[in-house]
Amino acid sequence: IAALKAALSIPVVGSGDLFTPEDVRNMLTQTGCDGVMIARGGLGNPWLFRESLALLEGLEPVPPTPAERLSVALRHMELYLAQMEERVVVREMRKHLCWYARGVPGAAQFRARINQLMDRESIVAALQEFLGERA
Repeated sequence: IAALKAALSIPVVGSGDLFTPEDVRNMLTQTGCDGVMIARGGLGNPWLFRESLALLEGLEPVPPTPAERLSVALRHMELYLAQMEERVVVREMRKHLCWYARGVPGAAQFRARINQLMDRESIVAALQEFLGERA
């Protein structure tokens, strides 16, 4: 990316393996690219964007609270249910909820449990129990 940036006069956007605010900062500083694209790193971690901006502004990134994780995960499922039928949403949200749980103590047990559940009410209850108890 650095070689490409040096060879071109147009804006260059860096991408790949951006999972932490430090990854974003390093991509920008080490390559001189004009911007970054966050892909897989944002799955289940929409806070990566605000944390990266904070770090780039010289501030300490603030990780999401359990209450934030819970609120965003529930809103995610609500928006998905507005578009798809429940059986599809339940299947797909299990994957997303596993991502939302990443880095939270007890996440492995939560993932094992959530992937066995078959309806929205059970998933919401498990999510509230997992993240709500930490709020």
